[in-house]
Amino acid sequence: RAVALDAFVVIVNVKNPVENITLDQLRGIYTGKIKNWQELGGAPVDIRAFRRERNSGSQELMEELVMKGTPMIPMPDMTLWGMMGPVNALRNNPAGIGYSVYFYFVFMFPEKNIRMMAINGVKPDAGTIGDRTYPLTAEVYAVVRKGMPVDNPAVMLRDWMLTKEGKAVIAETGYVPVK
Repeated sequence: RAVALDAFVVIVNVKNPVENITLDQLRGIYTGKIKNWQELGGAPVDIRAFRRERNSGSQELMEELVMKGTPMIPMPDMTLWGMMGPVNALRNNPAGIGYSVYFYFVFMFPEKNIRMMAINGVKPDAGTIGDRTYPLTAEVYAVVRKGMPVDNPAVMLRDWMLTKEGKAVIAETGYVPVK
């Protein structure tokens, strides 16, 4: 059962003037059809498209929410390992683009030299994630085995997370509670 919301976010260096990107443009970058920031209203600089390693959570979200079955071009030299990979790569690179998840980027390791882009004109924040107007919203689940008794601590915790008090704690931690 979904107990919170998070989001897949596209991140760039703060010196990159492009504020918004469409899902089609993002797919174009990662399929090699769009190669220069000038094609998106930016400087005439080649795009440095960083990606995450296979099976990372953000890579799986990229493939599911953005690529939707469209293969990404092979780019082994642009593959970043670990959650800090995109942050480290973009910190001093205005030509780069990468991705992460909202919770991690905003609450675990905010970086003043990197910002999130709007997707299809919608900036990611707790409000747009909560009302799901941000197009790359993802659910966070609490999973328990089927048939567990209602007095099992895991079941009780999951159910508590859906109460008013549980949702307040979820919001306090930085995730967005489900409505």
